[in-house]
Amino acid sequence: MGKGQEEGTIQALSNEDRRYLDTHFVHHPPKSGQLEKHQALRDAARQFAGLILEICPDSPEKTHALTWVQQAMMNGNAAISIHGGESEAGILHPRISDTAASAQSIMKSLHAFGTAANRREELIQGNCKEK
Repeated sequence: MGKGQEEGTIQALSNEDRRYLDTHFVHHPPKSGQLEKHQALRDAARQFAGLILEICPDSPEKTHALTWVQQAMMNGNAAISIHGGESEAGILHPRISDTAASAQSIMKSLHAFGTAANRREELIQGNCKEK
């Protein structure tokens, strides 16, 4: 696409859409403290993916689960890169702004997963009896 075509397309966008492009489709070099946050997300995603690999039978669902963990990790890292690890009011595009409820649901599921994983480890190590 030539420069004129690109400019013509961008000129036809609303200010809100231009702001969205300018926020989400540019390079965001890491700032102080962000590398540790990125690593924490990668570590948690790797642990969760490892559990899926360990206990789930080979199936399309297992493949989807691994893909979703990878996408969750990438989206989490994008949130840190784009927003600096802090919430910024009004930065979400209206088409995706209602994902907050979905994110809360995912966090509750991940918390439940962590509790179940800890319980599993205790059972494996023989530190507690199965209920």
